[in-house]
Amino acid sequence: MTGTIRLRADAPVRGLGDVTDVAKYQRALAVAMKRHREDRGRSQYDVADATGITQDSLSAWETHRHWPRVDLLLKWCHALDIAPSALHAAAETIARGWDADDGGGRPAPIR
Repeated sequence: MTGTIRLRADAPVRGLGDVTDVAKYQRALAVAMKRHREDRGRSQYDVADATGITQDSLSAWETHRHWPRVDLLLKWCHALDIAPSALHAAAETIARGWDADDGGGRPAPIR
């Protein structure tokens, strides 16, 4: 279990800003990861080759079927040239958007 963080879905998490629903944050992170990869014009296969992470794993992360280990998430961030804090901020923005009546439209690309 080394490198795996286990959280209850209803537990508030410090460091998630306004987002206290872990399951919602995880879904939002999956959306942010996919949007950022697509905004960079990269395929899952390109990222898999660059990181050594399987394409199946990347697909599972982006569809919220699995939660990435921290070390692999950092590899993903490095390959796509995004700071982990920027990815986190994008996920928070998406999660907050889902709480709004506007349906949480697509935010601007992550820079």
